[in-house]
Amino acid sequence: MKIWSVFWLVLFLSGCSTQSTQPLSTAEKPMPEWFLNLPMDASGQVLYGAGEGGSRKAAVQAALVDIASQLSIQVASDFETRLNVKESTYTLVDRTTQKQIRSQVSEITIQDYQVLDVEQLAYDKYVALVNVSKKKLFNDLKAQVQQQVSLLTAAEQNQSDSSVLMQYLFYKSSLQSLKPFEQTLKVLKTLNPTVSMQSYHQFLTHYQQRTNQLKSQIQWKIEADHSSQKWAGLIQHALSQQGFQVAPSADSNSTSVIHLTTRLNSSNAYGFHIARVVLNVDILSEGVSIGGNQIHLKGQAVNSLDQALNNAATKLQKQLEQQGLNQVIGLRHL
Repeated sequence: MKIWSVFWLVLFLSGCSTQSTQPLSTAEKPMPEWFLNLPMDASGQVLYGAGEGGSRKAAVQAALVDIASQLSIQVASDFETRLNVKESTYTLVDRTTQKQIRSQVSEITIQDYQVLDVEQLAYDKYVALVNVSKKKLFNDLKAQVQQQVSLLTAAEQNQSDSSVLMQYLFYKSSLQSLKPFEQTLKVLKTLNPTVSMQSYHQFLTHYQQRTNQLKSQIQWKIEADHSSQKWAGLIQHALSQQGFQVAPSADSNSTSVIHLTTRLNSSNAYGFHIARVVLNVDILSEGVSIGGNQIHLKGQAVNSLDQALNNAATKLQKQLEQQGLNQVIGLRHL
């Protein structure tokens, strides 16, 4: 009896194991209607954006980028939205929208937005719908602009006793921070065409004009020891290329100084002349060091040590071309 019981139990288990197991469905949910056809606000006072991402947060961020792109703000050099809606092996929608955004790179913070809906279509695929009030966005952006104006105006008041070079560096660095400024003003005008932006445009123009005025007043003087003469000419040329005046000799009374000293280690190996150079750059404004760098160069040649130094000079020239004068000599916003 026990044998038959074991026999029937084995048959039962075998029958269960031969039944086909159904895999879990991996089909994505269909795209929601609001993603395919973005809602429109009848009053024109609300902006909607839809986005897709690998997480809820990424999808919301993509939706905010969509709103930003509608305002002609460049958040990427080439913003592309792809809508690929699939169910099983059949493609229901395959649409690609290319949005060429023509403005310069701009940074913008969109606050007080509402997340209206977020749907998970697959394990790592989310879509989000957000909106933002034009009025709130306008007020937020204007507050950001006004805060930047106030901070720079306060800092500007402390520049009157600084040297011409230090004042120039202040205005030049301020212009760098104001790069998104003009584009933001255009966005504000788009959001509310009735509001005048003239005072902000005048503020920006003032910084541009002051930067150019101070630059024209600067005359650089290059002081170089005997071993640094090869490098002095290259740096002088780079300064001229950037529109600066350079004193014809180190005897000038200019207070904007680039001081160069060189430590040279030469050797011979396998028939080659090898020059290892440590170039020290010190930048002075009215006798005070405000920047500098230590540059390591190496050149080698068969003919002579002088040719090896020429090859090292060629490397310095490439650094100036590829990295820029600012980075090579160690002075930002030049």
